[in-house]
Amino acid sequence: MKQIIAAIVAIALTGCGQGYLVTDQDSSSSPTTLPPSAIQTIVDTANASRYALGQAPLTQGLSCYLYTVPTSTTAIIGASLTGVGGFIYTGSFNQTNAAVSAGLNVLPAALQAQYTTYFVLKCYGTLVNVDNAYHQFSVTSDDGANLYIDGAILNNDGLHAASTVSYVRYLSQGVHSIEVDFFQAGGQEALILNQDGKLLSSSLLFH
Repeated sequence: MKQIIAAIVAIALTGCGQGYLVTDQDSSSSPTTLPPSAIQTIVDTANASRYALGQAPLTQGLSCYLYTVPTSTTAIIGASLTGVGGFIYTGSFNQTNAAVSAGLNVLPAALQAQYTTYFVLKCYGTLVNVDNAYHQFSVTSDDGANLYIDGAILNNDGLHAASTVSYVRYLSQGVHSIEVDFFQAGGQEALILNQDGKLLSSSLLFH
């Protein structure tokens, strides 16, 4: 009954243009699977519009940028960022809780040992959605992380142990802007991005 009431509230809030925020744990590590043809059709349609506007076509992966931050930093929002460099990330966000000495698996292998504490990672791009439906997105992080879809924020920012926040949003079929921000101070690290209880598939992410 509790879950049914939560779902009704989620639909009501999202229909008003708001995200529905809950705290939970998403235990599945299997990525969402969708027909490649359905994804490609949407990407092809988006690219036709981009070509007409003289824009570069969408390609697989997110554009990510690494920054160092002062040791006094406690959150992504408002942090003083010093740029290190950028790269394209084509995987899923599936860093389970581990010691920072292991290195964040989103970073290129050559950087993982160099940047283990007091950094911010920002990844930008496009999320492909193949239906017209409500979807639950969740972020598990240690320390902070923020997820933006079409500008709306799912906020798990700050200094904290691994914790999960979720919200439900209605997405139309097509492409939507996405941004994943992550902050690591010290101690442990984790960054998991789920959609509908499963890892958000890298096949849905473009830039």
